[in-house]
Amino acid sequence: MITFRFGGMVNLGSITFSLDDSNGTGSVSPPASIDIGLEGGPLTNYIVPDPAGDAPFQFTVSSLGLTGSSFDVRLNAGNEWIMASEIAFAGPSTAVPEPASLLLIGLGALGLARSRRRRS
Repeated sequence: MITFRFGGMVNLGSITFSLDDSNGTGSVSPPASIDIGLEGGPLTNYIVPDPAGDAPFQFTVSSLGLTGSSFDVRLNAGNEWIMASEIAFAGPSTAVPEPASLLLIGLGALGLARSRRRRS
């Protein structure tokens, strides 16, 4: 079990694991599953699909909605060795609305008209 401790409270939306998959060569394979939860609390199990081929891959667990300062992660072995090169944490995704193009053009035209009026 690995415990990740942050400097303060965080809202954890997703975790991405960069994993190696050598299809058992050298006894290395991706984890069969990953358990995630708040430190000392119950863990939720996520099955890791074993992709075809032996290339490294990323596995993302999203929509976690966990809030705390410490999180437990357990990689459950599918073979003797698990190779993880990076674990990335992300907060909840927030969509930023994009303003309409016509509105931006209109505001730009108003700004030009106003600057011309000031000059005369």
